[in-house]
Amino acid sequence: MSDYTDLPEIFKKNNSTPQPSALEQQATKVLTDLKEAYPEWTMVEVEAILEALQTAKKASPKERSKLLIEVVFRKSHDIKGQGTTFDYPLMTEVGQVLCDLLRHKETFTDTEVKKAETYARMMQRILKEQMVGKGGKAGQALLKKIREE
Repeated sequence: MSDYTDLPEIFKKNNSTPQPSALEQQATKVLTDLKEAYPEWTMVEVEAILEALQTAKKASPKERSKLLIEVVFRKSHDIKGQGTTFDYPLMTEVGQVLCDLLRHKETFTDTEVKKAETYARMMQRILKEQMVGKGGKAGQALLKKIREE
């Protein structure tokens, strides 16, 4: 019979089921830690997008399409999905616009690559300036610019 020594502390209390409050506290801590780390790990993804876009500018049409679909679209889609969860709804908004630009396409013009770069630079700015929530005046100005395009 197992003595349950390999179980996390939360499960060891009297060999009973964990207390909901303990689970809630643990989940809250995990989400808080993720929220604090979001700008750093997402900046790495945005920089990868920008690097792919720089490469795409010089690439053949086939290689350009591959980069924009496999790197830029995939990473921007992830960013879009995570932004609001971690109090960066502007990242969700910009990610959505970037995904829409690239979705259902097989080839991409120079203009579309430049536009994608503009959106990626917006993401970079949102993270650098820590535009959480609505992003203040600067964040709202970015949203206005996106919506006017």
